[in-house]
Amino acid sequence: MDTVTIYEAIAAGLFGALIVYRLTSFLGLYVGNVLISTFQKHLSYALLFKRAKGASSISRVQTLCLISYLTANALCIGIIASSWTDVARNAAHISAANLVSLFLGGRTSLLANYVLRVDLNTYYFVHRWVGRVCLIEGLIHGILRLLQERSRPFTPLNTVLLITSIAIGLSSVLYIRRRVYELFLKSHLLLTLLFLGLLWFHQQVKLEFSTFLVCLGASTALLAFQYLVWFFMIALRNLGSGRSTSISFTQHSETGGSVEVVELRVNRRKSWTASPGQYVYVTLPGALGRHYGWLQAHPYVVAWTELDESEHHQQVSFLIQVREGFSRDLVQCRETQTAILDGPYGGFETVWSFDKVLFLANGIGLAAHLLSIRHLLERHEAQTAQVRRVTLVWFLDTVNQYQWGLAFLEKLLSLDHRNILNILIHLPQLSKTIKSRNRIYVVNSPLNFRWTVEKEWASEAGNMVVSVCGTPLFETGVRDAVRTSMHDISLLTSAYQPDETYASQLASDRFSTRGAPDIVSN
Repeated sequence: MDTVTIYEAIAAGLFGALIVYRLTSFLGLYVGNVLISTFQKHLSYALLFKRAKGASSISRVQTLCLISYLTANALCIGIIASSWTDVARNAAHISAANLVSLFLGGRTSLLANYVLRVDLNTYYFVHRWVGRVCLIEGLIHGILRLLQERSRPFTPLNTVLLITSIAIGLSSVLYIRRRVYELFLKSHLLLTLLFLGLLWFHQQVKLEFSTFLVCLGASTALLAFQYLVWFFMIALRNLGSGRSTSISFTQHSETGGSVEVVELRVNRRKSWTASPGQYVYVTLPGALGRHYGWLQAHPYVVAWTELDESEHHQQVSFLIQVREGFSRDLVQCRETQTAILDGPYGGFETVWSFDKVLFLANGIGLAAHLLSIRHLLERHEAQTAQVRRVTLVWFLDTVNQYQWGLAFLEKLLSLDHRNILNILIHLPQLSKTIKSRNRIYVVNSPLNFRWTVEKEWASEAGNMVVSVCGTPLFETGVRDAVRTSMHDISLLTSAYQPDETYASQLASDRFSTRGAPDIVSN
């Protein structure tokens, strides 16, 4: 039994464990529910490493999976290895096997999104670590071969392959990736294509690696298939006869006059159904006074969909937090600018099967909940969802955020014919102009996550889910409140979260998980 067979057996075991877990989630047995609840609170919801900007949070269960994955790779490289030559060969085989899983999907892959149904954060976590392991194993193979064949000169092919591997690894470092993200995306793709091409030439030199050839061929085929399907879907969704896709936007400013949020509205050439939690990659060709605008695709969560004023074309709305780069340039973007939409992606988690749904958001995080609440209300009206109570708690970083959010909140209330929606808004300060109104309760008090979760649980019978979209500190507070609750409460998080701003940092002392709040309503 060779190392590849052992590695594949371990991988099959892990996939089998995942299937068993998925099956047990459908069981209505008490023991199964208790086990799943315990697993979620202590392993799935608990974070071991909190996310930084440009990175993903790592939960305890992800850490256990990562340790198991690294251990399996180390054992498969070292097992049945009687010499350093065997270690070098095993490292090449396992690296090639990892290469296949690395190209099973991408951030815009229909295979990863619709077939494997891998959420974005999990995909990034898997992709980064599998890529690191793949590069390290390739370097181990190359260094051992170099040491064993010191009498032979290091060929130019191997030199370029080594430099390319190091370049991919260094460009993927968080510090670099975070600061030149657009450059990283394009260079990462070009380096990957170069890396695959060099491996094919390297394979011609090392013909004895038959397993390597199979894995390399599978990786290349998966990458080619992924991009062919992606280009086809882009053309299918954006090309055709009739009115072209166009955009318009509204700017929402802070007290000082600077733009805080841009509401981007895209009139679609072709309509599609956007599910709650889905996101779209937006490209504005020729926009922003740049010649390479068509190369930039930025992901945003779909906040709202409706027919435009002519009632013949679908209008998709995005609420975009203005930071740096692309979002800052949107402030000066012309209207009627042509747009290309790639998506939608994501949106796997649903809340239709819960009796009580609690949405928590701070600032621009409201955008991730609007479509979910709308669909809940529509399904409740059509009697296709079991939800009996929906509560939205919106924590404002600045008073001005209330102005751009109010229009969407009023649209939601107009759909709530059975009065199951309650909206609670936490203001950062007292306001004479912002008052409570019909089912929109405005308060000026700290937000206590634990108290809010427990109060919502006691308000109605049935199961409950908490959906959160906020800054890292805000999301961590909600996670802790759900984990420490004595009740079986599910937790959902958004694929994209708001960036930490100066205003959100100042507002962070107004929410906690301890004590009960002193509510002062307006």
